Amino acid sequence: MIATTIKHFGRVDLLVNNAGICGSQLFEDATLDDFDHYWRVHLGGPVNTVKAAWPYMVAQHYGKIILTTSVAGLLGIRGQATYAAAKCAVVGLMRILAIEGAEHGILVNTISPAGYTRMHPAAVADPAWLKQSEATMPVEAVAPAIVWLASDGCSETNRIYNVEAGAIQRIAIVMGPGFNDPHLTPESIAENYAKVESIEGFFEPGPFEPGQIPATAKS
Repeated sequence: MIATTIKHFGRVDLLVNNAGICGSQLFEDATLDDFDHYWRVHLGGPVNTVKAAWPYMVAQHYGKIILTTSVAGLLGIRGQATYAAAKCAVVGLMRILAIEGAEHGILVNTISPAGYTRMHPAAVADPAWLKQSEATMPVEAVAPAIVWLASDGCSETNRIYNVEAGAIQRIAIVMGPGFNDPHLTPESIAENYAKVESIEGFFEPGPFEPGQIPATAKS
């Protein structure tokens, strides 16, 4: 696919990774082969296409990559262990691609779309929910977010966006101030768990370099 693009246009500016499969089974019923099947599509697919496009984007010092995650992995949906694990792995891939792509002018973002497709009946059996989803979550409502991310007017990278029924929201991983004790013990954690649990006054940690201590609880 990438080779054909290069042959016809001489460059590749945008790559949208949206291929996916979906089913529903409890974790206890899922085999390692089931997990491997989902990983190969949801994670292996983007890895393969990005691998093919990356050298061209590096050479032209420009490129935009859009990956696809899901609320199933970010927030959790019962019966979706195989799907959710693969979709969350996509976020980890984005983090590293965004870091390594920055010096080459490559921007990488991820969307978590909700649009009714033929995959929905495979994941949810409730006919009332399926009918409502088909009426309220058209895939056409997701497309504008893709166009915006692909446009020259968007300079964002390393971002996750929830896109659903005409709404778009950034999803972020945040840390609360937490509890800090140089002599931390299980007992002190238990005694101060309200501080550990609270995210009031949260902050959003950024990427860190190898050897650098990641963001920790503020005093």
